[in-house]
Amino acid sequence: MLGKKIRVVKSKNKSLEKIRGIVLDETKNMIIIEDKGKQVMVEKKTCEFEIDGEKKQGKKIVGKIKDRIKKNKKVRKRW
Repeated sequence: MLGKKIRVVKSKNKSLEKIRGIVLDETKNMIIIEDKGKQVMVEKKTCEFEIDGEKKQGKKIVGKIKDRIKKNKKVRKRW
């Protein structure tokens, strides 16, 4: 997700709903977004995001990047 355009669509904290920008960094529970020259830390599990035009629930993207890749990777069977 690093470098992608992001917008906070819904949040328990209504002041976060105005945030839009580019993803600078990501941790297990937080996303750091550059919004109007400022770095803003947003908690993943309490928000809903629009990432490059696709809506995603924050609960589904919680976790380390490498663990999410493993979880979403489909295993192909040869037989």
